Amino acid sequence: MRPEDCKDKTLQRDVVGLSAAISACESASLWLTAVKLLQKMSTELIAPNVVTYSAIISACGRATWPQSRGCWRYRF
Repeated sequence: MRPEDCKDKTLQRDVVGLSAAISACESASLWLTAVKLLQKMSTELIAPNVVTYSAIISACGRATWPQSRGCWRYRF
């Protein structure tokens, strides 16, 4: 899976669709793309839910140590 696969323009732009995309990025170890999708939710005024936060935490958990330190500088 490539990062572009998580940014498909046909993505459902609601909490369910974006949470699913974040979860897919987590499965593919694309933590930075997952974080960017979470930020996109904020800019589009879509409120994350417990599924969203669980997926982002798992995505950051899959990052290597140096990467994971960078994960938490993003505001969720």
